[in-house]
Amino acid sequence: MALSMKAKKAERSEAAWPRAIAEEFEKNRQNGCVGTTLLSEDDRVRVWDIRLKPGERIGFHRHQLDYFWTAMTAGNARSRYGDGRILEGSYVVGDTQHHVYGPGEFMVHDLENVGDTTLVFATVEFLGSANEPLKQLHHFVPMLFFLHVDKIHNDNEILILYVENKLPVIGCLNNVDDTCSKSLK
Repeated sequence: MALSMKAKKAERSEAAWPRAIAEEFEKNRQNGCVGTTLLSEDDRVRVWDIRLKPGERIGFHRHQLDYFWTAMTAGNARSRYGDGRILEGSYVVGDTQHHVYGPGEFMVHDLENVGDTTLVFATVEFLGSANEPLKQLHHFVPMLFFLHVDKIHNDNEILILYVENKLPVIGCLNNVDDTCSKSLK
């Protein structure tokens, strides 16, 4: 299926973004955590889940590995890009887009759900790309989920959160800011 993303004219540059957004962009230029949950990783791929309720957004992150994403639900989103572009798109189930980056190439953007349904995307990064994988700087499970934690377990320095009766999410206790979440099967 074709991407149904529509480019809206970039009405402002990065310099005109609200201060908090501009500061977040600067802080996260090297953030390799490209989803809300890291579902799987091996020596070839990383498989990410992105789930955003209406009004939620995943902050700025950097793509420099070849990857593709697929829309698992229909909905509407907005992305701000490092070059000042602002794109809004409408997605249908199955929309897919592939990205390839040469040596030194990358893209930094955010993703905000501006619709009235939960957006879900699957993203697969290819670790054997022209660029090295970036460190995953942030724990990107949307913080709204943590307001409804059912149970917390501490087992060998692994934090397991059972969130809203969904799949358990784990994160290392050593330094949560240096990890992304992983979903347990």
